[in-house]
Amino acid sequence: MVRGSKNKQGRGAGMAYGYRFFRFWIFSLEKVRTYIANRIVFAVIPSLAVYKILKRCRAFIYRLYSVFRKIRRNQLMTYYEQVKKFKKMIPIGVKSTSELIDFLKSKVDVEEISFDDFPYYNLQMLTNNAVHCIQNMELQIKPEDMLFRIFRVIKNEKSDKYCEANSKDFMFVVIEEHTKYICSNSNRLFVEIDLASGISQDEYNNEGLLFRSLISHMAIASGEGYL
Repeated sequence: MVRGSKNKQGRGAGMAYGYRFFRFWIFSLEKVRTYIANRIVFAVIPSLAVYKILKRCRAFIYRLYSVFRKIRRNQLMTYYEQVKKFKKMIPIGVKSTSELIDFLKSKVDVEEISFDDFPYYNLQMLTNNAVHCIQNMELQIKPEDMLFRIFRVIKNEKSDKYCEANSKDFMFVVIEEHTKYICSNSNRLFVEIDLASGISQDEYNNEGLLFRSLISHMAIASGEGYL
């Protein structure tokens, strides 16, 4: 009886030991699984996310570098080089204000608005800029005689290529009736209208201030990929 009891006790102890051993390995494997899962969640996934972010940043920085390199290259061009590259692109013949507005409407859809609906510039600032613009150096139009036409560019497929960071919410073009002073918060649209406005034959031949101003705008636009 005693021997049988000892055998039962031995078997019971062995089973208990085996159970503890099995539970230990189950617990250990569970710990390993949890550790691996945590490593995947907290190491691999963030690493992939960081990699994607860095990859995008690298592409963005490269594009930005390319743009600045082009701009810098055009800025480093001598005046003679700018003339040689861009003079032939300048149209001879000054367009009227109505012709400029027609040109604007051929590029984008616009809606003419009043100063009450114009949040960015006030009349004083626009008037001051127009009074001191190159076009008014000879005309000498007085501030009280200036007439501004303000256009809001309607967002659609036609205007997408003109949209920039500072014009996402509200893109505008302003043209002064007499001086043909142009203002816009879209650089690309400004350059296209400025170029389309044309210059006189005399200005073209003598390479006057208006000619030089237009050439410099074209050089910058070329560097930014607008021209």
